[in-house]
Amino acid sequence: MTVIRAVVVLALLGGCDYVLSLNEVPSVEAPCGPYHTMTPVPITGVTAPTHFSVTPDASLAMVVGKDAVGVVRPILLAFDGTSWAPDPTRQKGLSDLVGAHIAPPEGQPDLTNGYTMQPVSPALIGWLGHPLEVVRYYYATTAATWAADSEVGSYSDRDYDVMPGNVVITLNAGTDQPIRHVPVAQHEMTVANPDQILLTVNSLPDYDLVAIASRTQPLNGRMLQFDQSVITDDQQRLVYAARTDAGSFDIYASARESTFDAGGLIAGINTPDHDELEPWIDATCSKLYFRQVAVGQSGDPGTIFVAE
Repeated sequence: MTVIRAVVVLALLGGCDYVLSLNEVPSVEAPCGPYHTMTPVPITGVTAPTHFSVTPDASLAMVVGKDAVGVVRPILLAFDGTSWAPDPTRQKGLSDLVGAHIAPPEGQPDLTNGYTMQPVSPALIGWLGHPLEVVRYYYATTAATWAADSEVGSYSDRDYDVMPGNVVITLNAGTDQPIRHVPVAQHEMTVANPDQILLTVNSLPDYDLVAIASRTQPLNGRMLQFDQSVITDDQQRLVYAARTDAGSFDIYASARESTFDAGGLIAGINTPDHDELEPWIDATCSKLYFRQVAVGQSGDPGTIFVAE
């Protein structure tokens, strides 16, 4: 098996780069792709959009960007027939969040009786605070505002900034209670705590997210630093962005055996003169959204593409 020598560097919302050490990352065929077309995602009404996410039915999307009054925050988008544009009815309550991704609708949990309400849609999985922590928000229709789900504990680690990817929901076989699976990128705050990708799942009956470190230990053992990670609906393929000593961020995919290893570069999208960041996928990884920025132009928002 051929290998490439890699140094992976963190790029979080235009932050600083931290170099770790040389590591061997296998050059193997990725379980997602190759993709044959790349099309810019049309977005209007938002300055410098990043972190694109979209619902499975493509009815709603979200980015992080500057709104009409100059505030950088998550912005919910609706498709107007030609482009994604801010939905004026669903912007209140987002200013405290650093960023957020669209999440599947869920009922608000009752810690005594389980899920007793109809699913609330739309919902978000976001990140806020210092260090960054994972939080869940839902749209409170009566108040016409986004609100934190106080019945669901956030996920945090005092030694890391943590950022969620997507959310996959399964049902407990005995109770039909939703189980929430969330890949989390943990970004180092000190050299002693290198980056990690962790898979988290909510415990029952209290619904707090708990990290299961063993599932990604072979991947994290490569000493990579990560940008963002997402997982397919069947939880068998993990997609993440990382930067190698070739000089740019690239997007990888890993197939699950008993655990996830580093996987391989996704063919058809990665280029040596651009950073490919912030992957977002559909249920089966047949469609991949990502942001592409010229290497060395961290202040440039670049372009958000969809690859198919």
